[in-house]
Amino acid sequence: MIKPQAGAEDEDRRLPPGHPRSLALIEAAVAHARASGAPAVEAYPTVVRGDEPLTTISTFMGTPEMFAKSGFAECARRSASRMIMRRGFGGR
Repeated sequence: MIKPQAGAEDEDRRLPPGHPRSLALIEAAVAHARASGAPAVEAYPTVVRGDEPLTTISTFMGTPEMFAKSGFAECARRSASRMIMRRGFGGR
């Protein structure tokens, strides 16, 4: 059983969208997919609307800017707050 560190329940440990560790996780997922023979990777980020704060569950999905920095491009939009982004690997 993993026990939280003392005081962990009082500390917000979420990373903000676009944090370097968040981008590193995206790149690791892309590298794994490419090495496994996937033709592309899709993401379903939450679109930030104006000054509205994102809910915790929305930040879990990431933002379009995070994925754009990693070479993803919008390929569809199903609603005002959710888009589909894709990064293809060309030739696969």
